[in-house]
Amino acid sequence: MSNFKLALIEIYFPMKHGYLKNKNIYNHFLVIDLISLDEFYYDYENLKEDIKCISDNYKHYMSNDSFESIEIKKCHPTIRNYKNIVIDAKHFQVHIIDPKNIKHNNLEISTAIIKTHWIQLIQKSWRNYYKNKKRNMIKNIHHREIYGKFPKKCYNKFTLKI
Repeated sequence: MSNFKLALIEIYFPMKHGYLKNKNIYNHFLVIDLISLDEFYYDYENLKEDIKCISDNYKHYMSNDSFESIEIKKCHPTIRNYKNIVIDAKHFQVHIIDPKNIKHNNLEISTAIIKTHWIQLIQKSWRNYYKNKKRNMIKNIHHREIYGKFPKKCYNKFTLKI
């Protein structure tokens, strides 16, 4: 059985989560909530409400006047466009993750490595392959009527160019 889980995640934000001596954690995603398959399949409407609530809270927090006066370097030590990332509607969504626990002093911090990105790359590659195949379909059928077989480019197999 794989170690991958469904989860809601957020980028570590020192002003919210606290400043740490180990600055490596600042570049990690924190697990907000692990989502069971039953919750994902059967209670997705409630899950969407939770995501909207989290997103709205971040938007409200980022639009606060006190946040606007903070220098960019103090906002997040390594991510310069942190505000734009968090305000984006696609930031808070269900991700496939590989959960990792990092020990810091006596705390155990639940972090995540996002795996959804790879699925999105495969989907994009497949869409482009299928679009090109579909675009040439009439030309290919016409070629087959004339020559009795499809052109050689029709025999190209789907490959990932990652």
